[in-house]
Amino acid sequence: MKIRFIKDVTVDVMDPNSGDNDTYDRLMRSGVSVDCVEVLPISRGFSNVYLDSGEVLIDLRNDYFTKES
Repeated sequence: MKIRFIKDVTVDVMDPNSGDNDTYDRLMRSGVSVDCVEVLPISRGFSNVYLDSGEVLIDLRNDYFTKES
């Protein structure tokens, strides 16, 4: 599955493979698409997006992206 960002946004990214689960910011530009394995709703209007790379986009607003097949 892919998601495509529909606006420029800075997202919190967690890398669980690092062993310490540190988070960092990443700028995602409008129109950029990324491969993901799961989009998990966590609260009204927000999701965690699990990327193929093992990283997780944390607390991402649902209106910042669209799902693609």
